[in-house]
Amino acid sequence: MEDDYEIGFELVTTGTLTPNAAADLKTIQEQLARDHELSATLGLVDEEKLKTKYDPLDKQDPIIKYDLNLGENKNWDK
Repeated sequence: MEDDYEIGFELVTTGTLTPNAAADLKTIQEQLARDHELSATLGLVDEEKLKTKYDPLDKQDPIIKYDLNLGENKNWDK
């Protein structure tokens, strides 16, 4: 790929991989690592990693809810 980009794929699952699926994942990861034309990785995001990866977003980036009262006879001109 041009400009030294890397593609990162994630296999997201809410369960546990079977032994066969884990072996397939390892095989694909090894094949991607050997490919010199395509710089790509495949990572597993399982239930435990989902908790640590995405739950903190709710705490770090809270949604701000605020109602702005412009008062009587006040306008918001665009």
